Amino acid sequence: MFSIVIPLYNKEQYVERTLRSILSQTYQDYEIVIVDDGSTDNSLSIVRSFDDARIRIIQQKNAGVSAARNRGIAEARYDLIAFLDADDEWLPNYLETIKDLENDFSECHVFATNYKIVDSNTNERFPVNTELLKVGGARGILINYFDAAARTAPPIWTSAVVVRKSALENIGGFPVGIPMGEDLLTWARLACKYPIAYSKTVTAIYHFYTLSEMMNPWKKPDDIDLVGMELRKLIDHCHVNDLSLKRYIALWHKMRLKEAMKCGEKRSSLKEMREILRFDRMQYKSYILVLLAFLPQFIRRMILITFATYQARSVKKGKND
Repeated sequence: MFSIVIPLYNKEQYVERTLRSILSQTYQDYEIVIVDDGSTDNSLSIVRSFDDARIRIIQQKNAGVSAARNRGIAEARYDLIAFLDADDEWLPNYLETIKDLENDFSECHVFATNYKIVDSNTNERFPVNTELLKVGGARGILINYFDAAARTAPPIWTSAVVVRKSALENIGGFPVGIPMGEDLLTWARLACKYPIAYSKTVTAIYHFYTLSEMMNPWKKPDDIDLVGMELRKLIDHCHVNDLSLKRYIALWHKMRLKEAMKCGEKRSSLKEMREILRFDRMQYKSYILVLLAFLPQFIRRMILITFATYQARSVKKGKND
């Protein structure tokens, strides 16, 4: 059985869709643990309108998504913890696909599937290049998570992963007080300790913005890079190849570089570029992002939208070929 943990904060527009995607699953043995993180809108009223004994509501003062997920983990009654954000959804075969993975690869502690992105204009993208995932076929144990994550979109995404409760407790759950990258760090810690079973089948939907909205600054990188510091600690304790982990760390700094560039933070962009080259000297293309930070905002935005549109079309075309 599954414990499905949903952190909820002001998602009145989406939470009904999310819950209906759970209730329509072909596999029905689960509980739904909704952790309301101090919502101020109509989210809780919508949740309470569902008459299903499997839904439990836990309320707390606003403490952030990591704290909400950790509370859900602590309250979970079952060993398999599934995470679903309150604005995303599952396809009907999601839990069944995960359960099949758990049955066939019981030695694993992490189980994940492929996913797609749907923007607010209903455009679909398939960001994970599954040809780069070494799983021995359409499903299997993922060989070297860090190598895969550094070469394509993250194969693990929060709403398409299930983790054994004992494994989450062993790594200390999700890191609290980190505004960006808390999930990325969590998957890295798990990948260092446990094998991952993976299905290339798309079973989850990540609802995101339009390409134009994606070009707006998301979060300005913190001056103190706590995620980067914790990732570097893994180098001496992780069983994987050092090179692949270092490339993964470089990827994290590239993410920070992109956000710094969107904000026009020139000094931060240069700092992140130095960190990228420190861990992956082949990432010279990142210099382009640094250069963009020095351009006027409207030019920077136009270039990014053009590039992202081309990239999205390429990904979609590759999926349809």
